[in-house]
Amino acid sequence: MKKNIQTVIALAACLVALIIIVNLSGNKTSYSETSHIQLFFQFLLSHNKETYQKNMDNAMYLIEDKEGKRLRELYKEKEIFKFYEENNDVKTQVIIDSILVKNTLFSKKYDVYIKQVVLNGDNPKSMLQYVATVKLKDTGKIEPRSPYGKIITSIKYRWLKEN
Repeated sequence: MKKNIQTVIALAACLVALIIIVNLSGNKTSYSETSHIQLFFQFLLSHNKETYQKNMDNAMYLIEDKEGKRLRELYKEKEIFKFYEENNDVKTQVIIDSILVKNTLFSKKYDVYIKQVVLNGDNPKSMLQYVATVKLKDTGKIEPRSPYGKIITSIKYRWLKEN
């Protein structure tokens, strides 16, 4: 009985140590993780009338089909492309302020702090600020259109403010 209790205590101590190690080492992002996330948002959010469709298509290679279709439907519903067609001089640029890891024992989420600047010609018109929470997984495949061997599995936005 005493030996069983000691075994349980030892296993519990190992589990606690494992959780601590995962939390300490898992709060860093790798080059491929941050690069994949940055590339995705550059394609998704930086465009004008001429680059919109090509950039959206490129972004879809970096996200799972189901999430990509959801984003395309959202953009269609909000008539984003129509906005660019009607406003020839408007373009958007994205700035990734930071990418923070939210780590749990079983998954990693990334909070991506984004500023999207809307320009009319070269003059800033407005700036949107939000956080996108992203989940990634490894694909094991490095391809020209997805060069980091990752894919985004989910994305959720929280608006911070609009100027």
